[in-house]
Amino acid sequence: MIVNGRTISLAAVGFRALYKQGFENAAPTYPDWCQVVNSTGDTETYVLVDGLPQMREWVGERHVKNLRAFDYSLRNRNWEMTVSVHRNLFEDDQIGVIKPRFVGMGAAARLHPDKLFADLLSNGFSTGKGYDKVAFFSASHPLDGAVQSNLVSGALASDMLNDGIKLLRQMKNYAGEPIDVFAYGGDLTLMVGPALESTARALVLAEYGDGGKSNMDFNRARLKVNNRITGNAWFLGVAGGPIRPFIHQVRRQPEVIAKDQPSDDCVFTRNEVEYGADGRWEMGYGMYQMVVGSAG
Repeated sequence: MIVNGRTISLAAVGFRALYKQGFENAAPTYPDWCQVVNSTGDTETYVLVDGLPQMREWVGERHVKNLRAFDYSLRNRNWEMTVSVHRNLFEDDQIGVIKPRFVGMGAAARLHPDKLFADLLSNGFSTGKGYDKVAFFSASHPLDGAVQSNLVSGALASDMLNDGIKLLRQMKNYAGEPIDVFAYGGDLTLMVGPALESTARALVLAEYGDGGKSNMDFNRARLKVNNRITGNAWFLGVAGGPIRPFIHQVRRQPEVIAKDQPSDDCVFTRNEVEYGADGRWEMGYGMYQMVVGSAG
């Protein structure tokens, strides 16, 4: 191959296509659980109403509900991933060796929010605060004159699963009015890590238990195994609907740029071509009423 700035730039067109292929074919966990918000600035401030208002018969004047609102801000962070390719690989016509790297870059970019999502889950029992300024998974979410819980204390088992479902069915808004979290769409989903996969499968995917006894929890929830969850933590929530328990805030999706001209410092100094993907996004907590969690 005759190597010059034009031939390497043409190769970058194919690399971008491979990156896009890897990005689009990746299957992250977070989308069903996260409300995607297109950000327009450095920081987005959400005015989150605690719970959802309810309809009433209109008799006389309108009854204005004084639902408690919270300001909750998320600042976008910058993310990047950069690889270098030795120029000799172009001269020796070894582009086939390079191609899988760009498919992998695309997949890694698409899957990166899964890491942030897993951090939200693990930190949600302690340092991760929701819009009401308490731990996201807590037994002390404030209501008007009371508290409510989205925290289950116990290892994954039938009784704990039913406790979690009961908590979801009993959710209220700040004024103490019931919220039917199952009526807004989405599926009841059980999410576990690899350590609990076999336990979860026996719990919700097996039609019969030991001795051939019918399993009362069969198909009560979809099962999602999240490889980034460590230990025995488990989560039960309404996923995939219009209202979701977490926020994925996107300022700019990652795109590939290249430093591939002979005058670029990496090419001139080190005989290497550099390709980088970068973007801006953040994740945060949304409606705690849509999910319960247990540290196991």
